[in-house]
Order: sequence, then structure tokens, then C-alpha cells
Amino acid sequence: MLPHGNTLKDLFTYADTRWQEMPDESEKETMKQILAEDLFGTEMMHLRQPERIRFTESQMLTWMKAVKKIAAEEPIQYVTGKATFYGLVFEVNPSVLIPRPETEELVDMVLKQYPGDNHLNVIDFCTGSGCIPVTLKNNRKNWNITATDVSLEALFTAKINATKYETEIHFFEGDLLTEQGIPEGHWDLMISNPPYVAQSEELGMSPNVLKHEPHLALFVPDDDALKFYRRLAEIASERLLPNGKLFAELNPMFAKECAELFQIKGFDIKLHTDLSGKIRFLETSKSNLEF
Repeated sequence: MLPHGNTLKDLFTYADTRWQEMPDESEKETMKQILAEDLFGTEMMHLRQPERIRFTESQMLTWMKAVKKIAAEEPIQYVTGKATFYGLVFEVNPSVLIPRPETEELVDMVLKQYPGDNHLNVIDFCTGSGCIPVTLKNNRKNWNITATDVSLEALFTAKINATKYETEIHFFEGDLLTEQGIPEGHWDLMISNPPYVAQSEELGMSPNVLKHEPHLALFVPDDDALKFYRRLAEIASERLLPNGKLFAELNPMFAKECAELFQIKGFDIKLHTDLSGKIRFLETSKSNLEF
């Protein structure tokens, strides 16, 4: 089936036809507007008169391909290649997770804890798209930030995002779970949004996440769901500078057990809830570290 004409109204009608199985009409309207803006640069004010905007055959084909991908449950962020995070627009693709609002909350928490722009040594583990370090550096120019990931493809995407916003980030390829995967140095601040979804939780997840987002960045085995946090606790004990802190996003199901890992290492613990009221963030501090 093809659009009946070449106006934006015709393209919108084509999308409605292909997305009939989507129950949320408001979501469909939002996605059409996002596609129109991201694919064609159409201003929001023009969307009120979609019958007056006409497109070339090439543009129509681009629209049809995008609509079909969304109908096949591909996330719109991967279709457009863009995701908004903390007011910035990041390049995303299937090698990286789509940044979540909860991670925006994590970044906001860190920036509020450190309102000044004094020099700090900072590291972000499991950086993915680079949304955390790029956003932090964009707001705190004097921070010296390192970001690591096990995926070369993810690091390539993160470097693109860092270059886009002219943020100098030191990227490091490495597996957080190994000694070789940790860059040298000590830090005032450690941050991480590691994989934390238990494999058994797959059944309750949406198909567009399971089909398209990288499982490497999502899942941990049920019998060792806290393996990344256990490793973070070890690194923090060895590498955090005096008065340093660690902030991490976590799975609400394992919040208590995660906190205990750090308490055993002698850290003071604070657990924070997200906007939905779930325990989502871990803040740890320890002022008497010795090297």
C-alpha cells in the first residue's frame, strides 16, 4: 500500500493505516510528529496544516520505511537515530541502549550534589551511548572524565556524541568484570548504569526492547544478578579518593542486597527513589579510604 498523495497529511494517513494495532492514539500522534521533524526538519507550527506540505518521492520512501520499522516494533529512537537526554540530542543505534528518564534522574542527582565546577576526576563505567559523561562534561567543564565500555561499537557511538558537543572524554575499552578492563588512576566520583535486568524478567518486557536493544547492556543471570555491583564495590574500595562517592542506577528488586555489598566494604549508603517511587539509585561514600 502506498500513500494516496505526497502531502504530510497523506503520509500521516499512511502511518495511521500501518499502525492500526497500536492502541494508544496519543502515542501515535506524538510519533508522527517526531518522525516528521527528525526525518524532514518540519517545524511543529506547520503540522497544523499538513495538507500544505508536499514531499519528493525520495522523502516519501524514507517515511514509508520508517513507518514500517515502527510497525515491526523497532523503537522510534533507532529509526530516527536520535534520542533526547537531559536537553541534548544523542546519536543512538542498536549497539547502545536508548537513554532512559531514570538515567536522567541519576545525572541530575550527581550535578546537584556537585554544583560547583571544581576540578574532579570522574569515571563512568558501562557508558553505552556516552549520555552520562557527555552530559556531565557539558555541564561541568573542569571535570576530567573517563568513560569505559566492553563494546567497541558502543564506544564508537559514544565518541560521536562526545565530538558533537565538543566534550573531551577519555574513552577506554574494557570489561568492568576483569582487572584489565579498569583504567589506571583514582577518582573523586564513580558513576555507573550497568546491566541489571535479571534474565527471568524478560517475560514482562516489551517486544521492542527485547527485539532491538542490546542484551549485553541489559541482562544479568538470575544466579548472579549483582555481579557488576560486586565489582563496582571492589573498585570503589581501591580507587576512590578520600571523600569520594559512587552513584549507580540499580534494579529495585535487588536494592537491599546491593546496598549490603557496599556496607560490607565499609561504605555509607543512601538509596534514592525515582520519580515513580521505586528504589532506583545507590549513593555511597567513604571518607577514610587508604591506598
